[in-house]
Amino acid sequence: MHDGAARTWPSTAPGVPRGTYATGFLLPPLQTEQGPRAAARTIRQTGAALDLPLAVETGVNYLRKQPWELSDGAFVARVSELADCDILLDLHNLWTNARNGRQCVADFLAEIPPQRIREIHLAGGSSSRATGSTRIPAWSRMWCSNWQQISSPACQA
Repeated sequence: MHDGAARTWPSTAPGVPRGTYATGFLLPPLQTEQGPRAAARTIRQTGAALDLPLAVETGVNYLRKQPWELSDGAFVARVSELADCDILLDLHNLWTNARNGRQCVADFLAEIPPQRIREIHLAGGSSSRATGSTRIPAWSRMWCSNWQQISSPACQA
């Protein structure tokens, strides 16, 4: 039985040496121009098979951003638009990505379509030297400072 964890890195990305490498860690998708199309296709197929609407979650990415990659916000925006799906906005993942030098939270939020935000995750995190992740202090301050950027009819109670 497969445990669902990715164990290899695909060798099809620009700049990645040929071959397959065991990582022992679930890796994020490559954020290339082709990536959103592939993700959207999977989301549409899975949603149709389950007869349920799906949302794309803003994922965490511990890898250094490469010059040929889309920004995190542009990637999620394109996936949600191509799949015609909503976004599950995980603020801890955005904060972790920003902390790891990928994209600041404000820039990410400016790139995604706010009308597609269907759910927001506020909790999460643990300290890890391997990934640079840590608990976020004062969630309420981050939440309040970004509310104007992420508020939309889909988010209002």
